[in-house]
Amino acid sequence: MHNLLCFSTLIFASLLSTVYSDGPGSVGCVYYGNVYVICNTSCRVPVSNLPNECTSFFYESLTVDMRYAITYLYNGNNKNDVIDLVQSNMPVILYYGRITREDWTHVLGCGQSCADNAADEMESLKAYFDQYGKIAGLVIYGLEPNENTKDCPKFSTNLGVYLRVMKETFPKLIIGINIRAINIIQYNGKPHNLEWLTITDIDDFVDFYVLSYSELNTCTDDLKCGGIFPESGSAPNTMESVQCIIKEMNIKPNKLLFRYNLNAIDKDSSLPLTCLQLYSEICRKGEGTSDLCADTQATFKLKGEFAKNNGNGFIVRFIDLDDTTGCDCKCNTPYPAFQAILDGYNNANTENNCCLFNRD
Repeated sequence: MHNLLCFSTLIFASLLSTVYSDGPGSVGCVYYGNVYVICNTSCRVPVSNLPNECTSFFYESLTVDMRYAITYLYNGNNKNDVIDLVQSNMPVILYYGRITREDWTHVLGCGQSCADNAADEMESLKAYFDQYGKIAGLVIYGLEPNENTKDCPKFSTNLGVYLRVMKETFPKLIIGINIRAINIIQYNGKPHNLEWLTITDIDDFVDFYVLSYSELNTCTDDLKCGGIFPESGSAPNTMESVQCIIKEMNIKPNKLLFRYNLNAIDKDSSLPLTCLQLYSEICRKGEGTSDLCADTQATFKLKGEFAKNNGNGFIVRFIDLDDTTGCDCKCNTPYPAFQAILDGYNNANTENNCCLFNRD
């Protein structure tokens, strides 16, 4: 295996200028790009108009199939979006992975060595990088189990081999792992008798972990004002309860980033994102969005404080779905949801100046 890994490194040694390792920083911003797909009247927000406080840009999502063909998961002007992000001269980090854990078990060779599969995949990844110039990093997604997942005793061990091949092929590439908060509540520990993710097997090759709160609870009347991922309280799942499991998993706080969605949630979580779930639309439509679960400036600020106290930063998804001018919510500043999280993270005062943003 060692000889194969060395061989993989030599193959790509002369081609490593396509990536670099500035890191995500403490304030990551996921760019949606095709806002007009959700709202027919909305224009694409230029990358140049995104907040200066963003220390890196993220983009979703690349997916790779069993033949290592890399495509975009969502329809839209994906290639142009990535080009624009790269041309901003900010670190650009792409979500990259497979749709399900079962797809991952095939490529990782459950019970077998996966170094040969990984080396073949890196060749396809190198071809993708060559199209764009500098790509700072990848966030690996799709690793979480579900109710149909079968145990793979060497999943984490083989994932470590896969990540090591990636690191040796692209030494300057920063690598993140996406973790959905709801999954670690549902599948972490002995009740399921399922080895999900052993951090010690992969940590040497992982630069940061992204903890996503996008589906922590379903939208109920109790969560209409404050959103579906409260810091604490009587909700079935809270950020504090997730943090207890994160500590048990031995994820270091200096490697942990918290990902927060900048949109409201419908009671039917199976529905795709709609225009009405954007805060600019909530401010415009008022009573017409009363059934949605939405954050306020105060609860967003608490999320920023939580990230500061428990990790090394936060990521907002999607930055261009915020009220980008502040006009719709009658705020004194653009990007009010983002700014509230940032104020919490920086322990700064947040003016309660968005008369239409906050619900009673």
